[in-house]
Amino acid sequence: MASDKSMYWLAAGVLALGIGTRYGHDNSPNQWAVCAFQRTTGIFDRVTDRINSQVERNVMVLNDRQSCANDRAAAAVARAQARATEVMARREAANARVQAAIARINSRVMRIEVSDDSE
Repeated sequence: MASDKSMYWLAAGVLALGIGTRYGHDNSPNQWAVCAFQRTTGIFDRVTDRINSQVERNVMVLNDRQSCANDRAAAAVARAQARATEVMARREAANARVQAAIARINSRVMRIEVSDDSE
């Protein structure tokens, strides 16, 4: 009995929806399909707009992250170059000290040789 009642109400609802959509659109038999298509298209357009705006926001966030990563990489390269320049300067200074020490030793050796030759 309850299932018969529910089937009756289901059929009445379907009939009401069918008649309402069929005769609610200028009595044109295909107008309900056009209306349904337009509504569906509108829904898809709104969903697409939301997705596009979300994608644009995500792209902006990723670009910001990428630029931050590029900035960090550039800073790291600059630090490495500064360190390499510092190391090269230290080596050149050490080389200059060694050359100066060699020159002093050579001058002492020359003095010793000159003093040995004069005796």
